[in-house]
Order: sequence, then structure tokens, then C-alpha cells
Amino acid sequence: MGRPSISEQRRIEIGRALQTCVVRNGSYESTSVKDIAQEAGIATGLIHHYFTNKDEILLLMADASLLSVFNLLEDLLHTRQDTPRREKLHELLSDENQSRFVLTLYHLSLSMPEIRDLILARREELRESLTARLRRSQAFSGNPEETAYRLVFLLESAVAQAALESSPLLEELLLQALQEAFPAREA
Repeated sequence: MGRPSISEQRRIEIGRALQTCVVRNGSYESTSVKDIAQEAGIATGLIHHYFTNKDEILLLMADASLLSVFNLLEDLLHTRQDTPRREKLHELLSDENQSRFVLTLYHLSLSMPEIRDLILARREELRESLTARLRRSQAFSGNPEETAYRLVFLLESAVAQAALESSPLLEELLLQALQEAFPAREA
């Protein structure tokens, strides 16, 4: 895979600027294209060279953020030792800005069908991936669909909770559920 083009890099920079502004301003609605341009360090008019509107920027970052969170869970499952697994989960849940942005996306999904569809599609991909891994696991003896559903629910709950406050108890619940489904080994 090659390096992203200058245009792709600029789109990502603009998307990150939107994410920063949304978290800082407390909402998507109170974030203007001018705010995004200032955060990205470019002229407001240049944003329209890369995106047709603010919603298009949001969709780019929504997809990237959800993919990032779900990929982190996949990394957690591939981590076979307890201590690194705990560290990775803590890293995921301690990124307050990421959690706040994801929580904002869930809120926006109530009024923006494109965001809702994106969240549901990413959630289903993750559930299918977890279900398939559980079916292949010789150490797992439960219901793969039910366990995958529970893990995704706990992950989403933990990320949403992390936007509000640190929750070691929720972190432990998620770790316990991960351990039951995908046992880690001690170092």
C-alpha cells in the first residue's frame, strides 16, 4: 500500500480538525466550516475544494473513528497475554477525545441516517468477525452469536462511558468478558 496522496492527507487533516472542533465545541451543530478551517490551518474556501459540505467531512471521520475503535478491539483479541491486553483496553478507554467523538456520533445517529447506517454496518462487521473467531476457537464452548453480541455491547458501553468519566469497573467487566471468550495466557 502506497503513501496517501497530498489530497488524501489534506482530507484527513481537515477531518481531524472537524473532530477536534466537535469535541472542543461540545457538538457538531455548533462547529462551523470556519472553525474547521482555522483548526486545519487553511482558508475556509479551500475546504470546499476537498469536501462538498460539513456532513461529508463528518462521514469520513465517523468511518475512521468507528473503524479505529473496532480495530482496537480486534487487537485486544489477538493479544494473548493478560497484562498487554489490559494496557490496550486502558489505552482505548482513556482516549477521552475519541470517546467523546464516538458518543457524539451515536447522538447524531438519531437525526442523521447516514451516521446511523455507518454505525450499524460497523457494529455488524465486528459482530460477524467475533462470531467467526468464536466458532473457530476450540477453547470456546458457548453460543458464539450471543457472546459476540455481548462483547460488542460492552465495548460500545465502555467507550460511551469513557466519554463521561473513567470507569475501572466497566473496564474490568469488559476484560472479564474478553477473557471468558478469548482466554489470555499469563506471561
